[in-house]
Amino acid sequence: MIKEEENSGRISNLTKKTVKFFTSRVFCYSLLSQVAALGLFGLGVAVDNAGTSKFPSLPSFMAFCVHFTLTLIFLPYFVYHNSFKEVIKRNWWRYLLTSFCEVQGTYLIELSYNYANYIVVQFLDYSCIVFAFIFSLIILKKKFYLFHFVGAAITVGGIVMLTLYDINGDYSVFSERNDKYFKYFGESMSLVGCLMYALSTVLSEKFLADASSFEWLTFQGLFSMGIALIQGIILELIWPNEIKITFSTTMWVLLYVVCSVSFYSICPFVFLALGAARSNLFYTSADIMAVIYSSHHKQRMTVIFGVSLLLAVLGNTMFSIQTMYQEERMKKRTHAPTETSI
Repeated sequence: MIKEEENSGRISNLTKKTVKFFTSRVFCYSLLSQVAALGLFGLGVAVDNAGTSKFPSLPSFMAFCVHFTLTLIFLPYFVYHNSFKEVIKRNWWRYLLTSFCEVQGTYLIELSYNYANYIVVQFLDYSCIVFAFIFSLIILKKKFYLFHFVGAAITVGGIVMLTLYDINGDYSVFSERNDKYFKYFGESMSLVGCLMYALSTVLSEKFLADASSFEWLTFQGLFSMGIALIQGIILELIWPNEIKITFSTTMWVLLYVVCSVSFYSICPFVFLALGAARSNLFYTSADIMAVIYSSHHKQRMTVIFGVSLLLAVLGNTMFSIQTMYQEERMKKRTHAPTETSI
């Protein structure tokens, strides 16, 4: 009887712990981060199929649609609860700077799909973490540890191996674009785009650390909308396009807008709840989805290709684990009782 009671007690405790875990804030936001990962994967597929090579200004107009939608969603709520004029007067130049970097970054990344391999562009997203790491050292003067440097170095190694493999291989999405210099141009464009995007996130952390998620989404959307529209008009004037947009392109653009709005709307809240380190792991989920999609459609996987992807994932995971460990240590120090409080 005693053993049965002990066993039932253990089962009851295990059940309570299981229920507590699955209803915890961390688990719920972790699930939400996977929705963001799905959005990141979906927007990549949409851009890859939208045919931006025939319409160079299309990425800018796609960005305009995304940020216009974000502004429609979040601006009324923010204006109702806060002072719109005060934020504009105080932070207009900050949002202008971060929005410009973000719009240019996303434009270059989206345009690079026309020149480089889809799966390579997807995995080059990991360079955002490396660039953010470098900018955090320079701009934010953050302290990093040996494991951070090792993780960043492994990620860089994976990215370099992946890039060289793709340039020297015959795996371009577009068969007429197998020239290695053409692919080098596309991958360089993607890396510069990732650099600009990482700079945007670091500058947001420096200048807008006190801004709420609703404020950031409202004004980042508002300023990015204007920048994307102006850029699209300029590109259309420079390279006038007479090709009609097909129904298929319209559907891919619509998918892009839906996935991007989901991604942008979820990310600030996930970052706030889980921290940047845990949130960065959704890149891995998105890239796993990309590998599955690519292996069924466009990409032939080899051992070298797999090793380079594994290094990129491993480096990101090591970097994130070290950051999570440091965050937990900081929390313990913050909540530790002092002599005066005892």
